[in-house]
Amino acid sequence: MSTMIVGDKHISAILNFIAFGGRTTSVWDGKKSYDLHVLEERLVVGQILTDMNNSAYEHNYKHPHEPIKFVYDASATSLSPMEALKAMQCLEYNSDEAKHWEGSQAQKLIRNLFDKGIALLPGYDKAKWRIE
Repeated sequence: MSTMIVGDKHISAILNFIAFGGRTTSVWDGKKSYDLHVLEERLVVGQILTDMNNSAYEHNYKHPHEPIKFVYDASATSLSPMEALKAMQCLEYNSDEAKHWEGSQAQKLIRNLFDKGIALLPGYDKAKWRIE
């Protein structure tokens, strides 16, 4: 499996989608909730996701390098729900090879980002919750 560093613009676009795209702006990592309307919390979540992506890259290629500091990009592209979900898939795909992925903060954050993104798909609110 190949791994790439996804970059600040990619992660910023995902965070912006949740922070400014819908009904809820917080994400959960299993222990703590982060309000993505708050810049400092976007920076923390962005760094957690960047660190995991970097860890997967290092694990895959056995090529350690300097830690990457996440730099939030407020001008990152505005994403549709479908684009945001695909960007999340890309981030997950390029992060899940890290040795400590399973049960990590990053895995839980990405899972929660997916859940929030799915709820923003057109027609989601009108769809039945329970099918009988």
